[in-house]
Amino acid sequence: MELRRGRRLPLQLSVSFTSDEVTGTGIIYNLSKEGCAIESEIHMPMNSYLQLAVQMSPDEPPVLIEFAAVRWSTRTEFGAEFLTLREESKKRIVKYLATDG
Repeated sequence: MELRRGRRLPLQLSVSFTSDEVTGTGIIYNLSKEGCAIESEIHMPMNSYLQLAVQMSPDEPPVLIEFAAVRWSTRTEFGAEFLTLREESKKRIVKYLATDG
């Protein structure tokens, strides 16, 4: 069993995502600096690649994750590993996690 590398924070954040095949929305219910778990009506198959826009605060623009990979998937949930994100996005996620949202 693989152990998680980073602290994960349970929460509810709105997210929109886009892949080559589909565009959708969902709720992030688990977040770390390495990835997140998303609940969505859109099924995302394992090993799909996507871009995420996470709305962490209504007063700020979304945090953009340019490139993420779906590492696990069920009918209504999937886990995304962040592969490419700008330093500013990474800092915003780390700050959000440090303040417990």
